Amino acid sequence: MIPPPPPQFQAHKRIEPQNTGRSRIGFVVLGSVATIAVGVAALSYVVAGRDSEPEEAVLIAATSPPTTRKTAGPLPCADEQRGSLTIGRGPGDHNSGPGAILGFEYAFYSDRDGEKARSFVAPEADTVGSAPTIQRGIDEHVPRGTTYCAQINQIGPDNYELDLTERRPGGTSAEDLLYTQLITTTVRDGRTMITAIVVRGQ
Repeated sequence: MIPPPPPQFQAHKRIEPQNTGRSRIGFVVLGSVATIAVGVAALSYVVAGRDSEPEEAVLIAATSPPTTRKTAGPLPCADEQRGSLTIGRGPGDHNSGPGAILGFEYAFYSDRDGEKARSFVAPEADTVGSAPTIQRGIDEHVPRGTTYCAQINQIGPDNYELDLTERRPGGTSAEDLLYTQLITTTVRDGRTMITAIVVRGQ
């Protein structure tokens, strides 16, 4: 998720409010690019396309292209687990798939730390950009004070659907952005790591 023209990025599949003209960058989506516009998120710096270098990657891990709006959870959102569904925005851990996904998003939005975000991703994961690329996306495209809520649905042993709602500083629920991704994980030396992040529906 090349000059000339300059690199374009696309993050989680985003559902944005109608008639705003805002478009969010997809960091985690594999090999997907979208026009950078007002409100584009740094997620395009998260996921690297297979045919590009990580620094030119489209990073979805945090975003994707807009569709119809839906709610991934209220902002702020309370941590909650119901069966296969995990909702929250806590610091996460390496103990489970949802933990690794939450850890990645927390490092991205709350810590604003590309190195820490990449630590939740397997080294060989080629759909996710490098730590410097992720950091650049955060610094350039995610305003300080941006909040989020992650809704993670386990659909297989190591497969998860992520609906991530983002709210920019001063924004309202009508302006929330929704990014949808498919994330896979694995366990290495007792630690759960993300192995791929792609935009759902592509």
